[in-house]
Amino acid sequence: NARPGTTDYLIQLDAPGFAQIAFAAQLMQSPAGLADYKLGISLHFGMLLTLASLALIGWLLRRDTITLRLLLILTAIVLQVGLGSGAIPLMLPTAEAISTGMTLFVSLVAVRIALWGWLYQGLIGPHLQNNWYRYSCYFSYAAAGIAVALYFLDITVIARLLTLVLILFIPILNTVAAIKARSINRVFKLGLVLSLVIYDILQVIAIYLVIVHSAASELPILITRVLDIAIPLLAMAVVLLRNWANDQALAAAAQTLARQDAQLQSERASQQEKSMLLDMLTHEIKNPLTTIGIAANSLETQWPGITEPVHKRFINIRRAVNTIDQVIDRCDLSTKIDGQVVEVKHTTVSPYQIIDALKHSYEANTQCLILTGSPDITVETDSSLLQTVLSNLLDNAFRYSPENSEIVGNITATDQRGFVTITLSNRLAPGASPDPERLFTRYYRHGSSKHIGGSGLGLSLCDRVITLLGGTINATIDDGNITFHVRLRQ
Repeated sequence: NARPGTTDYLIQLDAPGFAQIAFAAQLMQSPAGLADYKLGISLHFGMLLTLASLALIGWLLRRDTITLRLLLILTAIVLQVGLGSGAIPLMLPTAEAISTGMTLFVSLVAVRIALWGWLYQGLIGPHLQNNWYRYSCYFSYAAAGIAVALYFLDITVIARLLTLVLILFIPILNTVAAIKARSINRVFKLGLVLSLVIYDILQVIAIYLVIVHSAASELPILITRVLDIAIPLLAMAVVLLRNWANDQALAAAAQTLARQDAQLQSERASQQEKSMLLDMLTHEIKNPLTTIGIAANSLETQWPGITEPVHKRFINIRRAVNTIDQVIDRCDLSTKIDGQVVEVKHTTVSPYQIIDALKHSYEANTQCLILTGSPDITVETDSSLLQTVLSNLLDNAFRYSPENSEIVGNITATDQRGFVTITLSNRLAPGASPDPERLFTRYYRHGSSKHIGGSGLGLSLCDRVITLLGGTINATIDDGNITFHVRLRQ
């Protein structure tokens, strides 16, 4: 009931950090327009709660870090609007409650801008691996934490300046990063950049209105409410666009996987057909070979007064039969390894005894095998598969070494870790040094060895069998010698 010119008042206003202050004095019986303000704030708060509910539903449907970050942004905005709505002074009209509420209010400005940057880092980061972007994001989060601490320590000048830097820095940082992002869906990138540009424009308008129109009009309040609604809407639109892009990528990947699976099934069927054909050919060829071998032995035995040239011809027949037989066995074993149907049967095996038994097959050759080591050194492995490997290595050594040269084999227990090393070394003919990088490649043969029989499967098969047995095989070529090293666990 004050009357102009007759009643004097001294009015003291205590305003916290960022505040919109408008003061007017007029004759009135009761506060005018308060109901309108409550209605506006209620509508604003209700819209934000609706958006936050949608974000919560989105997170429940698709629980990933992006939807969680979006939900946290909406939660921070709802808390900030609730604290700045004037509800606390009406419900708790105490200085402590009002001061704490306003400190939380201004602190949430830094928190929500940091959360917004965190969301966009999750959207952009997978498509931009540059360290400058990652470290810049970390810097902005640390700066936001420092600003919040300064608000609670009542060092508001520095806190306001730091918050203003974040408001300007984080949108610009993410806009530049979105433009530079690679390997990203074009539609998603366009939406990402467009949302950032709109956000940047709204921030510039908001800063201008706060600086120019504070305490002069309602424009700063209006732009703040626009930002409170626009930020979640832009973020939700970008997240939906990202989900769409991910669904597109997943659908394309599913189609690719389906095509690959169909191709794999076709290859498996083809492999099975090849295996059946090879089994049939093996059976059809091995029987005549056995017949030829038996017939040759029988003829040689029954031939009275056989001459040396004829004897050599019988030896060549048996050698050719053995060679074809070996090629068939190698092809058969290779096919079984490809089909993963080889069963490894571990027994105690002496490599020395295997090589010693095999060397008798090469007694007609001019080369000499010198075997050293101990017959007592054993390994736990498959005897048949190891014999295949050593037979192939010996066959290679006798086939490709010069006449009247030595082939040296050695078996040793090399270290304390329970490994046995088998080495086979032989001289190489001049100009016959193979490529070490391709030595164990299937079907690889040196150009100078074309006049020598062979399939190019032997060393490749050795490598695969030794791997199947849990060992290693390698070769060294030095000063005209080639040495194969096979390591197996005892």
